[in-house]
Amino acid sequence: MAVYSMALATIHIGTTGAGSTKSEMEADTFVEIGEVQSFSALSDTQNFSTFTSLTSGRTMQSKSSKSGDNVTVTVGYDPDDAGQIALRAAAAVTTQAAYNMKVVYNDPAASKPTTIYFRGKVGNEQFPGGSVDDMELVEHMITNDQGFIVDLRA
Repeated sequence: MAVYSMALATIHIGTTGAGSTKSEMEADTFVEIGEVQSFSALSDTQNFSTFTSLTSGRTMQSKSSKSGDNVTVTVGYDPDDAGQIALRAAAAVTTQAAYNMKVVYNDPAASKPTTIYFRGKVGNEQFPGGSVDDMELVEHMITNDQGFIVDLRA
């Protein structure tokens, strides 16, 4: 079994077109976001509802809704990068549309790398600042509005 580093993984922004199925996501047009330093965990948190029975004195838990956690993408600021330009446009205050997103992992031994799709609103463009030796960074928060579509390598 082999494991791989995150080096060469990419993240892309698509359009606001349909994106609730794998085939809709694959049909979309995506632009790679350049100079990505990191992105946070891609997670879809399962919530649980509880019920405590008087008879047994036990609290039971049942699966209930899921909540897509927000994804933070940190990039080295490049004002001419097409992907970063698309992120900034999507983060505009008046933009409420959800965008299709694609993450492609670096599975070098695979004929097709693992790809994860999700859909969300882009916001919270933040320039974190720094000191004299720091690179200029920009952070964007992307909501996860519908969970993930995982396309495992074939």
